[in-house]
Amino acid sequence: MCGIIGIIAKEAVADGLLEGLRRLEYRGYDSAGIATLVDGHIECRRAEGKLVNFARRLAHEPTHGVIGIGHTRWATHGLPTETDAHPIATDRVAVVHNGIIENFQALRQELTGLGYTFQDRHRGGGDPGWQRPLSGSTAPLRSCFCSPASTIC
Repeated sequence: MCGIIGIIAKEAVADGLLEGLRRLEYRGYDSAGIATLVDGHIECRRAEGKLVNFARRLAHEPTHGVIGIGHTRWATHGLPTETDAHPIATDRVAVVHNGIIENFQALRQELTGLGYTFQDRHRGGGDPGWQRPLSGSTAPLRSCFCSPASTIC
């Protein structure tokens, strides 16, 4: 089962997010990541496998944002890879979610109509490729097994 944590602070939150993810390890996961807001843009770090892999990545590529979200993922759709790890992010928005986005087709149709393009990462009807870019949608996410989504914008 996935785990989500968010922190707003006066100092860098990456270490706190990592500690929060460590406290969620008992839930099981196959990848992890964080996104922080740094000087008006999103910086995202992710890794597949155990948190030790993610901690190593974060040590080599630190992020210094004071607002952030973190996620441990259990791959119910897609593969347990860094590409599929959360957060899913652009420079303007980062999203983590637990469960399945049930209205992905409506979101995709709306965003495509607004001129956005999608980067499909799965073949054969797996993950719908809704992840990029949610920031243009006016429709709310509908999910099962979870609260809709956590975002930083």
